[in-house]
Amino acid sequence: MNSLVALPIAAAVPTAMPALPTADGHPDAELIALADQCVSAWKAWCQQDRLVNKMDEQASRLPLPQVLEWREEDAHLGLPVNKSDKLKSRELAWDCEYFVGKLRPAKWPVSTMLGDNEDMTLFYRLVEPSPAARARADEIIAAFDSWWASERYPRGFRTAKRKANKLYREYERLEERTSHLRATTIEGMMAKVRCARAYADGLEISDLQGCAEVMALSLFEDIGHLAGRA
Repeated sequence: MNSLVALPIAAAVPTAMPALPTADGHPDAELIALADQCVSAWKAWCQQDRLVNKMDEQASRLPLPQVLEWREEDAHLGLPVNKSDKLKSRELAWDCEYFVGKLRPAKWPVSTMLGDNEDMTLFYRLVEPSPAARARADEIIAAFDSWWASERYPRGFRTAKRKANKLYREYERLEERTSHLRATTIEGMMAKVRCARAYADGLEISDLQGCAEVMALSLFEDIGHLAGRA
């Protein structure tokens, strides 16, 4: 991001007409103060979000019911389950909505391939499961929903989460105001860069996403605004 922004700024600023100073004596005093608030808001949200994540990790549920353990007969019944390579590292069980959600529809997808690698046809259709498969699926769904609802979070978790959401909304408001306020000096532009660096958590800005993208686009508008006044 620095390489994208630094050169145009250097080229544009010397030809720009001077901005009128504010009561604080600096043309971009309002923008600089707003950017400082934006950085503080981001840090406050990060701290609260870490607390929420820590509390989330401390959540507990009842032991997994035996009915949710994977059975070989589940495959024979035709219950849809993804046995991709990504899942080979974990013991298969009906323990997440990703799996159980496939059992909820009245009809399940079935695919059939005919032919060889050079001439292959894939048939995809929705079929209604057999009574035995539907019974096993309903058993899994009921057990999963009951088990999932047994999750218990540490005291204060929901309050902490609401606070985190409130802090993030405040950060978004400040980020939007900061990006929409035009910079007229290098100091004002660098205030926006500080916001992007805070979002990157002190790391180098290697790609334009999130706040870095917002502020980069804002800086381009600043440069165009200054060039238009020259």
